[in-house]
Amino acid sequence: MVGKVTDPRIPGRPRIYFIYNANSGKLYAYLDMLHKVLSPKTYPCQLCDITYGVTKIRPEWKDFREKSKLNMIFLHKDEWEMAFPQTPIALPAVVLEKGNEFETLLGPEDWENLTLGDLIFKLECLEQRLIGS
Repeated sequence: MVGKVTDPRIPGRPRIYFIYNANSGKLYAYLDMLHKVLSPKTYPCQLCDITYGVTKIRPEWKDFREKSKLNMIFLHKDEWEMAFPQTPIALPAVVLEKGNEFETLLGPEDWENLTLGDLIFKLECLEQRLIGS
C-alpha cells in the first residue's frame, strides 16, 4: 500500500518511509537520469538505483509495492525536509515511524551490496513482524 504524508493514519499499521537522496520535480528527475547514465558509480541514491532503472520503476519493485500490506510512504529529500523539518536523516533511508519517533531500518551504509531482492526480502520480513499474514 502506497500512501502520502497527508493521508490519515491507519490504526495498527505504522508508516514506513522511503526517502530518496534526490530532490523532487521533473528537472531533478532528468538530471538524475543523466547522472545514472554518465556516472553510475557516483550516483548518490542507491535506493533510487535498485528500485528504478534509468527511466522507470523496476517490475519486481512495482509488483511488491502493489501487493504489500505495509503502509509505505515515498519521499524525496526535499519532501522529507518539508514534512519533518526537525528530523534530519542521512540518506537514502528506509525509516519506521514509531509514534513521534523514527527508527532507521536502512541507512546510507546499508545500500552498498544490497540488491532489490534483498530489499524486498527485508520488507517482507518486516511486514510479517508488523502485520502478520
